[in-house]
Amino acid sequence: MKINCEYWKDYDSISGPISYCEIAAFGHKLTAEELEEIGCTEEKRKVCKTVMNFAIGDAETPQPEPAPQPVTVALPNACDSPKAVAATTVGNAEKKAVSPFFNLLVLGILAGCYISLAGALSTVVTNDLALYVGDGLSRLVGGLVFSLGLILVVIGGAELFTGNTLMVTAWLEGKISGRQLARNWTIVYFANFFGAILIAWFFYLSGVWGLKGL
Repeated sequence: MKINCEYWKDYDSISGPISYCEIAAFGHKLTAEELEEIGCTEEKRKVCKTVMNFAIGDAETPQPEPAPQPVTVALPNACDSPKAVAATTVGNAEKKAVSPFFNLLVLGILAGCYISLAGALSTVVTNDLALYVGDGLSRLVGGLVFSLGLILVVIGGAELFTGNTLMVTAWLEGKISGRQLARNWTIVYFANFFGAILIAWFFYLSGVWGLKGL
């Protein structure tokens, strides 16, 4: 049977006639586009396979290589969803609501000290800064310096009243009682106040407040 294809070969060898597909016999790989370009359709390959023989054995007709599949990479979530954040807030509020009195007192005093120190540092830094950089930049620097107090509160796990106001979410969800909410707020508020007054008293005793620039 005569196959009309540039890759089809017919030879008369010593052992007899040989008919084979050059691509299949020698393992050449062609893509689906290349097979289509030379007219090597699936039906034609079936015909070739029925008549092809080779001196060293039968060879498989080439099959189109499958197109590469896109690789999907699952990226981790950069941040939690608002619903997850709210659930975490409620869970933290439940823990705060049952915290022992002594823990709330000590952590509340520490938070007051941290914020008071940050306020004093901000005052020192911005004392005459406006004369050199203007009011706007001076206020910006003061805010950046004051944020040190909030950083200390977060890292140290202190109890700050402004942060604990988020406990109202747990109360609205019915996870804590109004009495637990009022207890936490009262202890933490006065502990914060005492911590701030304590730092102010230390500053007064040290005499630093009377130095030039303060």
